[in-house]
Amino acid sequence: MQKNQFIRLVLVGLLACLGLATAHHGSADNHKWHKIRVGYLPIAAELPLFVAIEGGFFKEAGVEVEIIRLASSNEMGNAATADQIDILAGCASNVVFDIGHVSGKRHLLFALNPYSNDKGHVTDHLIVRKASSVSTLSGLKGKKIASFPGSVNRIFTYLILEKHGVPRDSYTYMELLPKDWQPSLQSGAIDAVSALEPNATQIIKDGVGVSIFPGFYADLMPDVPLSGHWVAADFFKRCDKAQLSAFVGAYDKAIMFCRKQEKRAKQYLVKYANVREDIVTDVNLNPWKRRSEINVQQLQKYIDLLAEHKALQAKGKATQYLLPVVRK
Repeated sequence: MQKNQFIRLVLVGLLACLGLATAHHGSADNHKWHKIRVGYLPIAAELPLFVAIEGGFFKEAGVEVEIIRLASSNEMGNAATADQIDILAGCASNVVFDIGHVSGKRHLLFALNPYSNDKGHVTDHLIVRKASSVSTLSGLKGKKIASFPGSVNRIFTYLILEKHGVPRDSYTYMELLPKDWQPSLQSGAIDAVSALEPNATQIIKDGVGVSIFPGFYADLMPDVPLSGHWVAADFFKRCDKAQLSAFVGAYDKAIMFCRKQEKRAKQYLVKYANVREDIVTDVNLNPWKRRSEINVQQLQKYIDLLAEHKALQAKGKATQYLLPVVRK
């Protein structure tokens, strides 16, 4: 009996050790994962990233991230192409498409920031000075209109105003950074601005301007894919696909949190996007799309439109810029 009891104890010990070894092996991949470098812009469209950090979704997935604040989409695109960041959070789509054409490095889309005119998700406005007599787009003839720097915003402004009977030679178009929109309206340096959130809400709430056309960009095409969240080409080639899947899964959870818990999600804009606490509840959120929800045909139409009007260096295929389905 003592001999049998001893054998049983040895077997139990061996099984326990085997179980510990198996458990250790199951988590070994996480121990090999490197920190993911995420380049971002301090704007409202980046909210899923902020939620994934603050809500613990990355931590829950076993993913460690380092966020690197950048000044523009061009800077972000250059950093990714030079392999200085692994993820491009909120980078302008046209920047990624041009990089793909020039360098051959195609960064891969895993979440989209559409700009729509859907109720509750209007994140851009055509705003005029509050004291202005202009109440419709046709009244902008002879006026000074500003927008975000870059060819895409300029082309969209031209085409939308032409659609409403305002020729591009009938007004003065200016490029201004978001920080200059409100003071320029207030001083009279400009008469109108095509403004994005959160600046649009701040201009309106501060009584400096009035929106005469909410969802301005979507008037040309629905859910305009102006920007998105991309996996850098070099990182995709070398990364552990299980880690990438875990990262994207955490992002997807953050997007769903933004949809279901808007009020709570918006609070992170104060910390990461410099949104004032007194206006944060009034800021509208983009209707973000996860990889599985991206309309490829719509993305292709956007590429074709930009290429047709010389806002891209060459026409490309949308499918070449989509992240393949990755699994753990």
